[in-house]
Amino acid sequence: MAFTLIVMVLLESDLQTLILDALYSGAGGMFGIFLLNLVIAIAHALYHVFSHKRKSDEEKRVLVGFAAICCITSGILGGYRLYLEQSSLIQLF
Repeated sequence: MAFTLIVMVLLESDLQTLILDALYSGAGGMFGIFLLNLVIAIAHALYHVFSHKRKSDEEKRVLVGFAAICCITSGILGGYRLYLEQSSLIQLF
């Protein structure tokens, strides 16, 4: 899911402009904090792919929250692309 989110941000120009607009708007501080937490969750998820240590309950909650955000984001973005275009590479992710 972390890889999918990274690929979506890198390939989807609409998502990039949405993120930049949200950062530069009046609520940019709160969105910046959310974005920082999301980057930390991505790093955390990628770390646990290659780590063999047991996860604590707090780490499991962070990973479940991250998975929910990834699923919601990819579902909305994929549905939006399906609505605009009948075929798009972003739908594969």
